[in-house]
Amino acid sequence: MTWRMVLALTMGLVALASAGAAAAMASTVATASPRSGAMGTSNVLAVYPDRMVVIDPSSPDDWGVIPVPGMVHSAIWLMERHLLLVHLPAQRAMAVIDVRPDSVTRYRAVATYHSPEFADVSLRFALSGGRVYLARDRTAVVIFDPASLVAKIGLYAVDFLPLVYSSATRAILSDRIVSLDEGQLTVESTRPRAGELAAPRFVRLPYRPVGMLPQRAGGMLFLSCRADDGSGRILVLDPGTLEIVEEVPVPHDITSMAWLDDGRLCVLSARESRFAILELATWTWSRVWTPAIPGRPIRLLSAASPPLPEGERDGVAFGEVFEP
Repeated sequence: MTWRMVLALTMGLVALASAGAAAAMASTVATASPRSGAMGTSNVLAVYPDRMVVIDPSSPDDWGVIPVPGMVHSAIWLMERHLLLVHLPAQRAMAVIDVRPDSVTRYRAVATYHSPEFADVSLRFALSGGRVYLARDRTAVVIFDPASLVAKIGLYAVDFLPLVYSSATRAILSDRIVSLDEGQLTVESTRPRAGELAAPRFVRLPYRPVGMLPQRAGGMLFLSCRADDGSGRILVLDPGTLEIVEEVPVPHDITSMAWLDDGRLCVLSARESRFAILELATWTWSRVWTPAIPGRPIRLLSAASPPLPEGERDGVAFGEVFEP
């Protein structure tokens, strides 16, 4: 069979671009409704049916489109390289997006790879040996090197690949593994203490959890829940004691949550197309808005520092994986 090797411009080459090229690329996103003239350092990334959008929460009328067309099926955030990899099955593509702060190519695709195999929606991201794989079962269709931006495309038989689970359904917090499956939360200790069961334990909650997000610092687990009246709740759970340390009401159901660079929490209610920013210091909403963006958002993406205390595997640090 024929294997193809696709080589994109490396980040170092981009950094050495001429001053004229840098000036031409200074507008990092195609801002559709400019107010402040520049995106902030802690932006909201949202997936829409046909595009990815960047919103500046300090000036919500400022938003732009990341020039990668199509619906994002899954994504993985590589912290060490400040790269966001996205899988776009409808486009038969995988794109590598630069999310480095202050980069002239921030929110632009520095590499895009195409293959008929990428149309498979069952493909999942995996990490092994410092490489990123897009694979199903024991077959990888691309092997990506984050350091060089080199991607080998083909059909690769692999004996074992550790899939990177979506942080909305699975998290490793210190010595515990937390899993969410069909509204049921379980906690499993990887190093059981004396008298503690090693088997997963069910956690009783006052509301049905629909998603979760590990905290980058503090080791807490943020759960998005649905109340009987259709409203949302954010529960902050201590995985060590299994106690709820904070409860925050949300008027609408919660579709997804994501961390911002500055440590605040962004919450999306897709049905209402409503975004909100939660201040953890006061447990209050600093901003709630509905941006004038055509279409209905599907979910949020994070491009912030990894929220997991153990955020490194095989030398490739990661924060979150996003799947449908």
